[in-house]
Amino acid sequence: MPDLKTLRAEWAKAERRAVSAGAAVDRAEKAWKLAMAEMKKAQKAYAKEAAKPVPMKKVINLMSGKEIEIPVDTPIGCDPSSETYWSM
Repeated sequence: MPDLKTLRAEWAKAERRAVSAGAAVDRAEKAWKLAMAEMKKAQKAYAKEAAKPVPMKKVINLMSGKEIEIPVDTPIGCDPSSETYWSM
């Protein structure tokens, strides 16, 4: 028959492993919940930013000569009033 002291030591060791594993699961669960909360906050901020109207500017299309509206932050390569746009 196994020694009672040895059985108690093995039981205590198994119990510590279980508690340690449970603590790791709790930490992972808390981290997951925190990440989800941060993601929801970021989604709300993005939706709020996306709902804002984009400032526009009027330019003249280099090829047609017609006046068009484009966003103010349009890169020069995407601006039909520039030679760069038409030379690509």
